Amino acid sequence: MRIINLLFSFQGRIPRLSFWVGLISIFGIFLAVGGIMNALAGEDGNSKYDSIVGSVLAPLCIWIALAIQIKRWHDRGHSGWRVLINVIPILGPLWVLVELGFLKGSAGANRFGADPLQTAAPVEIPARLA
Repeated sequence: MRIINLLFSFQGRIPRLSFWVGLISIFGIFLAVGGIMNALAGEDGNSKYDSIVGSVLAPLCIWIALAIQIKRWHDRGHSGWRVLINVIPILGPLWVLVELGFLKGSAGANRFGADPLQTAAPVEIPARLA
């Protein structure tokens, strides 16, 4: 899967490793930008760039997090609408973390696409060579 599809598309399936790499990357970028913004802050603690960065970075990070979670729900064999579990206070994010971060996806193809862990079709040996 291309990186653009991973980050911005809501179609397909991804394995747990892609889920973790995607979410940790978003978190790291958010922390790095926050650190830069703190370094640029004036004596009053405010930066003239806060609203610009916040209005661009926050929606972008939310979009990417939704895309990654929806593809992971697809890998588990569920609708992407399960991303709404996140709005349940405390238990919702914990449920999402356990189910998407630690449980295996459905084996084989499902209604959302091919199994992302199956990289190649099994090799068939012709009958005359077996």
